[in-house]
Parts: sequence; C-alpha cells; structure tokens
Amino acid sequence: MTGIDQHSSHYPVVTSCAEENVAMDLYEIGKSPPMGHVPKHMYAWKDAENGHVDPEKAMQIVVVDTPMPRPEDALIMLMAAG
Repeated sequence: MTGIDQHSSHYPVVTSCAEENVAMDLYEIGKSPPMGHVPKHMYAWKDAENGHVDPEKAMQIVVVDTPMPRPEDALIMLMAAG
C-alpha cells in the first residue's frame, strides 16, 4: 500500500485523487466513496495495547482492513461521533 504509513503518530498520507467519485482503496477522513463502493481499507481508532501509556499516546488513528458485510448486515458510513 503505497503512501500509507501505519507506524506514524500522524495521520497516514494518502495520495489525493483529482477526479471526484473515483473508487479508491482508502479515503481521507471526511471524504466519501462513491455510492455502493466499499473501500479495502479504512481509518480506525486503536487503543494502546499496554495499559500504562501516556494519555496522549493511548489512542492512535490507524489504517485497517474494512470488514466486509454479510448478506444479513447493514453497511453504514459514520462521519462523526461524540
């Protein structure tokens, strides 16, 4: 996966796409894939594996494989939570 740094403490770098509604494997936070397209990868929050971590490093944004929905599942796109 070119352009993605999963070990950085910053957001992974993803090459932007000049055309709108182009199917890609990963979309920047805040960008939407075309209707019906499920990207191969997504951003997710990951908590520290060790419970004794500095609070600023306890949660990190990582790139993970997108779980594929089964026929009985509903697929939603979450833009914000709080």
